[in-house]
Amino acid sequence: MKQKVSIVVCTRNRRELAMRRAEWALAQDTCAEAIFVVDGATDDTVPALRDLATTDKRLRVLALPSNRGVPAAKNIGTRAATAEWVLLLDDDDQLSSHFLTILLETAEAAEADIVGVPWLHLRPGESLDAAVARTPRVPGGPALDHPSTFPVGDWQECYWLPSNGLYRRTVFDSVHFDERYGGNFYREESDFFISALRAGYKVVATSRAFTYLRDRSSGGIEHNAKLTYEYWVLRNNWLFLSKHGAWLRRNGQIRGKAHHQFTVVRQRSKPLLRAAVRRLKPAAAR
Repeated sequence: MKQKVSIVVCTRNRRELAMRRAEWALAQDTCAEAIFVVDGATDDTVPALRDLATTDKRLRVLALPSNRGVPAAKNIGTRAATAEWVLLLDDDDQLSSHFLTILLETAEAAEADIVGVPWLHLRPGESLDAAVARTPRVPGGPALDHPSTFPVGDWQECYWLPSNGLYRRTVFDSVHFDERYGGNFYREESDFFISALRAGYKVVATSRAFTYLRDRSSGGIEHNAKLTYEYWVLRNNWLFLSKHGAWLRRNGQIRGKAHHQFTVVRQRSKPLLRAAVRRLKPAAAR
């Protein structure tokens, strides 16, 4: 008998993406329920999903009256789940073929509590096959700030996963998304997986499936205010290091909290410099 799964999706102001994801979820024969947490949307996502729910009672729409943020929305959705397994998905990432089936098979083979996948960002005009072919295969799979990496073999235990993945529901009894992560919610995913590892859960990445993105859609988390976005990167990264830095250092994942924070500052200064140059060029031409 196939395992039944609660599919949980958090969305905000992306009606078309939410509807496509809902239709995909309801088409899965292992879907026990599809829970959509609509995080303070100002568009017509809620009535559109509720209209679809009249045709399939497995679709549950949790409409939040105000924008609570990604960690809170995920906590609300996962707490509402009732099946043994929870598939937690972003609304904009696309999924490889037989995605849910492969994750369930991997969970059984690896006796895992969490199964994640690499995340690929396709280049302009690049085919999916070409993106998969150029993605490296390395021991351990996805690494910190390098989600586009396949593990060696069918699966391997992994520290660093992107958010899309399959979770044993009981994981959420003791591990939650930390709602102190704000702004762009940078590091809330890494925080969750490290917290799960520290709590004794088995976390693996599979090479047999992946998610991918071609272009970012409007809605959701906006990236327009560069300086504000980068502020939240640094602020959230320091929160993450304050919680897990000592453990990560003992396990050989970072050299130290201060060193890692400085490395992130150096890396994140590059997009700010590029944005400043783009703004200065028109002024200099006048």
